[in-house]
Amino acid sequence: MRNIFGRLKNWHNRRKTSRIVDREIADLRKQLVSKGMKDDPIMHTLNNFYLQIIDTGMAYRNHFKQSPFLEVFNVPYKAIVFGNERVYPDGKHSKVFLQQTPHQFFETLDKTLEETYIDKNEVKKLAASKNYDDRLKMYHLLLPAYIRMRELGYTKGELTG
Repeated sequence: MRNIFGRLKNWHNRRKTSRIVDREIADLRKQLVSKGMKDDPIMHTLNNFYLQIIDTGMAYRNHFKQSPFLEVFNVPYKAIVFGNERVYPDGKHSKVFLQQTPHQFFETLDKTLEETYIDKNEVKKLAASKNYDDRLKMYHLLLPAYIRMRELGYTKGELTG
């Protein structure tokens, strides 16, 4: 019986997260329409999420790996964000994010990509393209991973900022 309730709770959390993401996309769609823009709102919702995935150039993962302070890669985000202060959480960061190191965050992201059958090389190829349709395809490809990361408790800003 417990397993059934666990699955129901998991299903409810997924629906709740999906509704949050759906609302973000709908709100962005309204903003874009009011400005006369025809952009796909998924592009704006996922914004720089792809930079968490690829590992070249200005990508976030690459930034941590090439940091002159490489030990930061294994320091919890709460120490990086807040130092010794005890003011967290600040409403911008999730509990799961603050408890992880950058290394753990990227491991979680990689596992999520595997679970959602997203090929990092395909993302990298589409991200490098200057073609609008390729970029749009990339954002739509990444949407399931973005939703799953939100289900795990990460905020929009942590994933796209």
